[in-house]
Amino acid sequence: MEVINPDLTEKDIMTLMNQKNEISAKALHDLLRQNELGDFDPLGEAFRLLDNGEGELDFDKLKTIFKSLNYGDLEKKDIEILYECLDVNKDGKISLEDFRELFDYLGRPNPQFSLES
Repeated sequence: MEVINPDLTEKDIMTLMNQKNEISAKALHDLLRQNELGDFDPLGEAFRLLDNGEGELDFDKLKTIFKSLNYGDLEKKDIEILYECLDVNKDGKISLEDFRELFDYLGRPNPQFSLES
């Protein structure tokens, strides 16, 4: 979380992660689905952190995050795979709608893949 938003305090991070040190994609989905703030769009806010300003996922930001988390450099082939997996509507960009589809899919019982490690 510090990599995505360095201004967050440890208390903010623990609150966002439901007082856990790690969170699975399913747990994150459930947590975001259960928010009680009427005008707050948690997926929209999460996507906005990765947005290139034009409504698309910014792969330069994503590369920086991966590197900061010691996952290594994202190569061209890695980005192609991410596009293939995340571009749900196959329009050549990863949009907020694609992002929502991914989280909706992860929230379904027995998804065919998992983002959990």
